[in-house]
Amino acid sequence: MKLTGLDLDYLRRGLRTHPRIAPEVASVDLDRMRTRELVALTSRLGLDARALIDTVREHDDEQRTERMVYSTKFPGFRGTLDFELTVELCGKRVTRKARADYTFTPKWEYWDTRKRAPFVGWPGSGACITVRTLPSKDGTDGASPWRKIDILDIWEVWDILDDAIDEQCRAEDAKRRRAAERKRSKQPTDAKAAGR
Repeated sequence: MKLTGLDLDYLRRGLRTHPRIAPEVASVDLDRMRTRELVALTSRLGLDARALIDTVREHDDEQRTERMVYSTKFPGFRGTLDFELTVELCGKRVTRKARADYTFTPKWEYWDTRKRAPFVGWPGSGACITVRTLPSKDGTDGASPWRKIDILDIWEVWDILDDAIDEQCRAEDAKRRRAAERKRSKQPTDAKAAGR
């Protein structure tokens, strides 16, 4: 049987997680076994290697789709990042207050407030950039309207924004985890509740 590296990964995962045989292979180092040895072990355990690979692959695809749908519907973070935008054109420089209203689901594990648990979503981000169009008389940009702009079709700008959003979301994630931990520590344990 010819198997790709990904097939072997699926086979190892299938052997590790199969409810009937996981205890039997717990003491075996599946990562060091060669293709022939893995296929022989699978047969000895009464399983079809190709069927096990296909089952794990399908489950993987289903989980991936579920994560993508969930993360599209409920991004890990929503927020606003304020910054100053400076544009130089024909030797003149103009600076305005700007903001990115964003949705962001990171590659890293974050505290999901809907699930109330750590979660790894489907990575993605989106941002709408708006800029104060005119400075106010006192120079604070306080009274001018916000307008959406399309000037930021420069990839370097998006990279800078992505990094800044990632940093802000990591700080928010740390706050979420601390709040969840405080909430957990205030709840009575089952033993204390049973003693009442």
